[in-house]
Amino acid sequence: MKHIMFVMIFVLVSLVGNAQDRIIKKTGDVLEVKIVEVGDDYVKYKLLDDLEGPLYNMKKSEILMIKYESSGRVESFYSEEESCQPKMMKEKNVYRDLKYKELKRMYDRREYVPRYDDLYKPGVAGVVSFFIPGLGECICGEWGRGIGILAGHMALMAGTSVAYYSYSDVGAVLTVVGLVACLSLDIFSIVDAVRVAKVKNMYYQDMRERSSVDIGVFPSIDYVKMGSNMELTAGLTFALKF
Repeated sequence: MKHIMFVMIFVLVSLVGNAQDRIIKKTGDVLEVKIVEVGDDYVKYKLLDDLEGPLYNMKKSEILMIKYESSGRVESFYSEEESCQPKMMKEKNVYRDLKYKELKRMYDRREYVPRYDDLYKPGVAGVVSFFIPGLGECICGEWGRGIGILAGHMALMAGTSVAYYSYSDVGAVLTVVGLVACLSLDIFSIVDAVRVAKVKNMYYQDMRERSSVDIGVFPSIDYVKMGSNMELTAGLTFALKF
């Protein structure tokens, strides 16, 4: 029991110690900062690696969203016309370095179409979460989400064990409640891992499409000056599209 509590405290302290805010600009740039103040038109912040340095200002019109790592809260600054909806994503910029919390508002997992080069396998994510709750989220890059689920599962199991060995009527009831809660969290972890994998695959599919390079080869016919005469020649034209 003491070992379990030590691990949980260590994980929580580690997460809080590494807390940092992120400004995601509409250009796609991501800044690791410490937010000082959010005003009507500007956001004041300091660079994470220079907290004793100068105070910077940024217009809200340049910002897509701010993610406060200490609380997990996400503050968005886009208008209704700019709101991230699945049908509009093909016409908008795809912003880099986004997490599932932001991506689930941009993509509908029900529209997911598997591809051979997908980074994550939804089935695999669900299966590993069946054996270790939260592991599926971790292998999909959502470490905070996965560790939170695992810590919750460990806490429920610890509480259920204490209730079981109390050998009382109340303990018996709490044991049943604890087992049901553990089972519910396990099922949630499996479903959630599959959803995370699908949504992040959709995100990376868009990223690849927008960073792909198309090369085309087309036949061409043109006149070339040969001495004092113009002769008709055939050739190939290469087209490179970024």
